[in-house]
Amino acid sequence: MSYLCCGDVNLNVPTAPEVGLYLDECMFTSYNKKWKDSHEAVSMETYCKEAEEFKVKYIFIHIAAMEHKEGAVALWLHSLNHRNYPDFRYMETAGTEARIGAEVESVEEVQLYKCQVIM
Repeated sequence: MSYLCCGDVNLNVPTAPEVGLYLDECMFTSYNKKWKDSHEAVSMETYCKEAEEFKVKYIFIHIAAMEHKEGAVALWLHSLNHRNYPDFRYMETAGTEARIGAEVESVEEVQLYKCQVIM
């Protein structure tokens, strides 16, 4: 990642599907600090066990069922190829694309080459 410091770098980063995103934990730190003198602290600790059971019983089951039905993550993973995301390729120091499974001498060589190409 040190080659990112060599100048302007454009990196094509794939956007992952929203499957599995949910609010896992509520934090009330700012609220509790602001109102500590006049209000009782707000916390979800009392409901920790119930929340975990709910996640396992309903949320995780729903996530798995939706992935099985729609296959959004599977499609996304399939789209992560070198044609759509060429930044995922490793470059050899000579500037040619490395063959899949080819050995690269060192990460520093790859980063140095990328830095020189960008500049």
